This record gives sequence, C-alpha cells and structure tokens, in this order.
Amino acid sequence: MNTIVITDEDFKNNPSVMQHERAHIRLRHSWDNLFVSFVEVLQWFNPCIWMLDYSLREVHEYEADVSVLSHGVTLQNYQSLLIRKAMGTSSYAFANGFNQIDGAVQKLCIYSLWLQ
Repeated sequence: MNTIVITDEDFKNNPSVMQHERAHIRLRHSWDNLFVSFVEVLQWFNPCIWMLDYSLREVHEYEADVSVLSHGVTLQNYQSLLIRKAMGTSSYAFANGFNQIDGAVQKLCIYSLWLQ
C-alpha cells in the first residue's frame, strides 16, 4: 500500500510522476480501492458498484493530478508529460507512471479550461 512501482526513466527524469504516485499514497487511495473491491466481491451482480468503482478511480486520479499541480508543476508541463506518456513506446511497459492515461489527458484539457 505504500509501494510505488515506476520505470527508472520516470524516476530519474519525471519528478511529477513520483509526486502523482505519492499523492495516491498520502490520500490513502489504496484503502478506498481495497474496500470497493471487497464490496464488488459481495455485490458483483450490482451495476451500481461497478459504476462506483469507475467513478472513484476517476476521482482518485483527479485528486492526484491536483496535488501535482498544487506543488508548483505548471499545467503546460504536466500536460506535456501526460501526452508524452500517452504516446509511449511501441513495446509494452510493465511499470507505467500513470493509470488511465487517456482519461488523464482529457481531464487536463478540462483543467486548463477551468483554470483560465
């Protein structure tokens, strides 16, 4: 629950990735995910639980993104990082710096409109 797995390249070159992942730890998002997973086991047939899981993960990503932006990272630099991560490499990486890259890029576009 307090472990971060990222690539060496992200660790050395992208401190924003570490800030993002540390925000997940600081905000205890793993506990929320664990609880929802437990409820999903009991209520696997309930579509509301699956929607709750999806929404909760979106909120967690938003909170981590806001945390990174509040620690002095400029919106443009963070957007650029997310776009570079979304484009990625042709090979599959086992350790990815961000979850749900496509959704994060969409959210950051919304953030930029919201912050203006």
